Formats: sequence, C-alpha cells, structure tokens
Amino acid sequence: MNPGFAQTPLEGILVLASVSVLFFLVVLISSWKRVGIGKDLTKGFVIGGSQLALVSIILMALIEWESEGTFWLPAAAVMVVGMAIISGLRSAKRSPDMPSALRITATSITLGSVLSLSVLLVADAIPLRPEFVIPLAGMAFGNSMDICSLTIERMTREFRMGRGGIETRLSLGSTSSQAVEEIDRMAIRTALIPTIDRMKTLGIIFIPGAMAGLIMAGVQPLVAAQFQLVIFLMIVGGGVITSLATVTLARASFFNERHQLQDWV
Repeated sequence: MNPGFAQTPLEGILVLASVSVLFFLVVLISSWKRVGIGKDLTKGFVIGGSQLALVSIILMALIEWESEGTFWLPAAAVMVVGMAIISGLRSAKRSPDMPSALRITATSITLGSVLSLSVLLVADAIPLRPEFVIPLAGMAFGNSMDICSLTIERMTREFRMGRGGIETRLSLGSTSSQAVEEIDRMAIRTALIPTIDRMKTLGIIFIPGAMAGLIMAGVQPLVAAQFQLVIFLMIVGGGVITSLATVTLARASFFNERHQLQDWV
C-alpha cells in the first residue's frame, strides 16, 4: 500500500526539494516588494532544517539504543539540559537589561516542562521510550519558552510604563509584592492568551500537529484526538507553571533589598 508520502531519506529529500519551490517563490516576492524578510527567512530555513536533521539523527540513535537494550536515558537527559539552556537564552533576550535573566528563564521553563512531562509519564499516558519522550519534551520546552518570553516581556514593559504608580504604592507602605500584584496577574493572563485561544479552537479552526500526524500514520481519529488532548493538557499545565514561576523569580530582579525599584527598570 502506498501511504502517499516519502518512505526513505532519499525520497524525502526529493519531495523537500520540490516543495522548496514555494519557499524560494516567497523569498523572491519579498525581495521584489522590498519587505526585508528574505534574509531572515533563508537563515531561519537553513538553521531550522539543520537542527531538525541533527535531532532526527540523534533520535534514530536513541531509538536504536533502546531497541538493543542500551540505557538511553543519560543521552536523553543531556538533550533536555540543552533544551533548557537554549530556550532560556532565547527568552532571556526579551529583557536583556534584567540581572540574572538566564537563571530566571531557564529555571522557569525547565520547571514547567519537566513537571508537566513527568505527570504524563507517571500517569502512564506515554511510555518511557525515546520516540515519545524526546518529541514531547521538545513540545513542552518550546511552548514553555514562548510563554516565558511573553511573560517576561510584558512584565518589563508594565514595570517601565507604570513605574510612577509602583513607586507611589511603595511610598504608601505597600511591599514590593503588593505593589505589583496587578502587573503579575496581567503578565500571566497575557502570556496564556494564545494557548487558551488555541485550546478553544481545537478541531474547529485547526487540527494540531500531533493529531494530524497520528491520523496520517493510520491511527483512528478518536484515539488521535484523545492523545492530542493529553498533549494539550501537558502544554497548558506546563505553561501555567512556567508563567507563575517567571513572575515569582523575576520580581526580585526589579527591586533591591529595600523594596526599591532597580535603576535598570
């Protein structure tokens, strides 16, 4: 039976080369219209493609080790540490002036991602195998990174725009935590809006990638939908934990030991 998609790496390369015509067409149009995104699109395509290829090779090795009975968890742990560092670095760029930004973002992202993924493993929602753990870890870290970035960016902006109001509340006797309670809540709500909107439109406006992939692989749509909901619960749970951890850890960077706003704000 012909499944309708590439079955070997060579076939995949040929298909990718054919479909890349669309990408190059978009680059040419952006250059013609002087949009200024052609360089970034090309760079993103090359970097993203290279990273996907590297991860695919590593994942193939881990799956082979697992099938041979070799202990693959240490290698997977190294990959998770790499995800934590890279995602933390990306989020930290949202507030480059903030002291200890990397420590805050990497810790928050790791906390949300690892806890949510651990719940899936403990609940036996996914088996402890590399073909499940690594892709889902990537989803968890990717979504937590986005939410951490949105949270820290909104916090920084609100602190700078509302500096006068914060200092007024502090002068009236409020602690630093009390003075920024509304900013914390606003940052968390704003960061979670895209995730909540996606949840509300599941199956109506779009079919998520995991469900689509399972259906194309021959899994019954109902089973695919159930697994997709499990993944989304992981994403939402990890996102909420990440956002809460971000505002909690980042708050100390905005104030000094005397509950005064730092000069960098």
